[in-house]
Amino acid sequence: RTVQGAVAKSGYAVAVVLLAVPVVALSPVVPVDGGLGERGELFVTLLVIAGIPAAIAAGVGWVASRFVPADAGGGEG
Repeated sequence: RTVQGAVAKSGYAVAVVLLAVPVVALSPVVPVDGGLGERGELFVTLLVIAGIPAAIAAGVGWVASRFVPADAGGGEG
């Protein structure tokens, strides 16, 4: 286990969490006037807004994964 591996996994995890945020627009708890069309518009807007930081987090994870040593299996011997 390495720091690079941890950073890579964390970057990917943050990206997944950020991309889950737009699902809030589909929740019946969120009051949206205009019906399904407005919910779809809110979903796309939130997806674009959350997509930018998610792409950055995934990029950090990808770059960190390039520096993980090949023998970093975490096993003994």
